[in-house]
Amino acid sequence: MERRLSAILAADVVGYTRLMGADETGVLTALRSHIEDLIAPLVSEHGGRIVKLMGDGLLVEFPSAVSALQCAVGIQSGMENRNAGTAQQQRIDFRIGINIGDVIVEGDDIYGDGVNIAARIESLSEPGGILLSQSAHDQVKGKVNGQFRDLGLQTLKNVADPIRVFSFQTGGVVRKRPTLLRRHLARRIGLVSAVLILIAITGVGIWWYRDDASFGGRADFQLPDRPSIAVLPFETFRDDEDYRYLADGMSEDIITQLARNAELTVMARSASFAVAEKTSDAAEIARELGVYYLLTGSVRRSGDHLRITTQLVDGKSGRNVWAEAYESTAETVFDTQDDIVERIVGSLFSEVREIEKGEILRRPPETLDVYELALRGVARKHRLNPVDSELARQDLSRAIELDPDYAPAWLYLGWVEGIAIAFGWASDLGPADLSSAIAKIEKAIEIDPTLATAFQALGILRSWVGDTEGALQAARRSVELGPGDADNILFLGRAYANIGEFDKAVETARKAFELNPIRPSYYDAAMSRALWGQGEYDASLEAASDCLAKTPGYSACQVFQVASNIALNKPDSASEAVRRLTELYPTMTIGVAVTGMGYAGDQSANARLAEQLKAAGLPD
Repeated sequence: MERRLSAILAADVVGYTRLMGADETGVLTALRSHIEDLIAPLVSEHGGRIVKLMGDGLLVEFPSAVSALQCAVGIQSGMENRNAGTAQQQRIDFRIGINIGDVIVEGDDIYGDGVNIAARIESLSEPGGILLSQSAHDQVKGKVNGQFRDLGLQTLKNVADPIRVFSFQTGGVVRKRPTLLRRHLARRIGLVSAVLILIAITGVGIWWYRDDASFGGRADFQLPDRPSIAVLPFETFRDDEDYRYLADGMSEDIITQLARNAELTVMARSASFAVAEKTSDAAEIARELGVYYLLTGSVRRSGDHLRITTQLVDGKSGRNVWAEAYESTAETVFDTQDDIVERIVGSLFSEVREIEKGEILRRPPETLDVYELALRGVARKHRLNPVDSELARQDLSRAIELDPDYAPAWLYLGWVEGIAIAFGWASDLGPADLSSAIAKIEKAIEIDPTLATAFQALGILRSWVGDTEGALQAARRSVELGPGDADNILFLGRAYANIGEFDKAVETARKAFELNPIRPSYYDAAMSRALWGQGEYDASLEAASDCLAKTPGYSACQVFQVASNIALNKPDSASEAVRRLTELYPTMTIGVAVTGMGYAGDQSANARLAEQLKAAGLPD
């Protein structure tokens, strides 16, 4: 068996299936032309060989990483030129990954970890991008003109250890942006996660997460050591629901971008918006949330033009750190948001690394209408009723028709469908359609693999179908992409609880609590569930009571209230809790409770829960 050390370049066509479905003959002809006229000559020029063509991609071997990177730069630059003037939906864009590693040689073919890592890294790239492994980066650093950005350790499928990945960009290469890089459009999953539901074999067991305007009191909270900020709802100055969607979406997009910076504590959306409804005094809001800075702003629209004003306020003194106004259109709205993020970070850090524009620049949707359709769809989704669910599906489906590469529309359409299936709201959807809902979320990830919300949603839906390991992987990825987002951290804790790792679940949930001191009831529900699994029944009961004080009738909290009372030898309290639970949910049984609110990956915990519920008198 022959082995050798090689530099491997893996490339594939972005959205190949969609392109082929639209124009198979045209795509194959264009792809053949790109390979014969551009790629093959570049590979030869840099001393490489095309190992194989794979329909939607190719594998190339080079004698050095420098040659591989120079060729990759030529390919991406050449493709940008060849795509000039091509309609967006007809463009052929490549993702490229480069790795140096040991390969096994078999005839003209090569395989092994060296090849696998290049292919896995390539899948993480944005359209038109170039990513390198640590081993490749170390060989080319200082030898090819351009800028590298450390993307950190990445967990790759079928690769045992995490791999550090770097992106590369040279001033001569204009990279094609993903349709919506890190687009978090609208209402983040703090409210998005208003529902956790498990499709049971015998029926639908519902963990009912209801968003409640009253979040109760806040825990004692000290100002964090690192800079912290709360983004408040942007004003619109018009009593128009469409403007409200747009303004809220702008605020929440900024929250998402800021949450990606691990050096910055960003208050959860649910906390910021709730406190802002109670008072407009900056110092009071900052004290209540426990943050150093507040970002306020407004959005005015005239036709296709937007005027966005922002102010960064020192929460202690109420002094404006800076104020700025931006003029924007459908084509520049995302650039404007990127600029706002950079200004905030620059004000908060004296020696912070400059946020690379390439990380947060995104191609805008085809028109502003697409953006607004998605905002409306997400806003209607949060209302959790059959009418708005159907309207949300219509809005999001229309957004996809207008721009099939719009990642957030695919994400939230899949989520809306999942909720509709669970509640039985859609006559055209049933439990068998849950796989289709998951596929839509996976489509969003295919378009934009950096969309943290999509991985959070994927983790939740995977847990609904019993894929606890897949749910945990997705939850971990959401935290990697949005480490400052409290909701990402909370649902990672829930994923740990699903597999019986209760110490990790409690520890992770507490981190989420620190980031969101004024928390909706689903935070208390997750904590109660984790603490019960840990055997801390007093603390679990307290968390369940906090939850029910905010949202009476929250079924998951009622279930753990019942179980904790039995564990604490309080049968009378348990019986009364069962009475309240069955009055609200007459079909609630031990089976439904364990299936919908238990632990899919820990049958011993489920047996313990069932035993306690039976002792309290809940029917089988």
